[in-house]
Amino acid sequence: NYIYGYVKNFPEGSDTSEFGGASYAYTQSTVLREVTPQGKTVWSWFPSEHLDLSETGRWWGIILEYDNWLYDVSHWNAVEVVGRHMYLSFRNRDAIYKVNRETGRVVWKLGGTETSKSLRVLDYPDDDYVLGAQHDVRVQPNGSVTVFNNRSFLENPTPRAERFRINEEAGTARLVEQIEDSEVKESECCGSARRLPSKDWLVSWGETGIIGAYDPAGRTIFRLRSSKFSYRANPVAAGMVTVSKLRRAMNRMNR
Repeated sequence: NYIYGYVKNFPEGSDTSEFGGASYAYTQSTVLREVTPQGKTVWSWFPSEHLDLSETGRWWGIILEYDNWLYDVSHWNAVEVVGRHMYLSFRNRDAIYKVNRETGRVVWKLGGTETSKSLRVLDYPDDDYVLGAQHDVRVQPNGSVTVFNNRSFLENPTPRAERFRINEEAGTARLVEQIEDSEVKESECCGSARRLPSKDWLVSWGETGIIGAYDPAGRTIFRLRSSKFSYRANPVAAGMVTVSKLRRAMNRMNR
């Protein structure tokens, strides 16, 4: 089976006057579905049924400035499935959620506005705010969680690849690793962060067009530069792609 998300507009109207919006506003969110190879929907998950509009937090100011009639209150951008749970990243909520796929309930929340499910973040360098328009949540074999933290529209907008150790019993998330690049000062859009079995990192710095590899100490292994932005960079294990296969594939794309 596979999981995909699609954008859904809710024309029935929502009262957003509490956040400075219209009293009868159209909202936009993402519906997540698990589908079998035959196309049968196994389950669906609607953020609007589990997440309050107040969790859009600081993004209300941005949404109301740029969205005239349709409010993008969630802006989902990543899912990671581990057993009966899924980890979801919502840009316009500045938060990652762990969700039980069987019940649909939120297990915990990292970042964003504080709720009863919020984790207390330890050893974080910026005490005032944790995630900002983050992308690409992933779960490591040891259970720690990685994310590309864009830090969009924050006082310190320097993006980072980050890894958190989660203690569900204590309700805490501890920052245990972070990667920055001295050549990247901002990245408002897109990006990804992948920690490899070697403990090296492959990071797409999003709209900057820079993709970099880094050792565990944050030292640069290489940088790849492009004139266009990169939404996500996926590491490829040695032996999976040969030069000849890559060349043939690129030739087919340019026919």
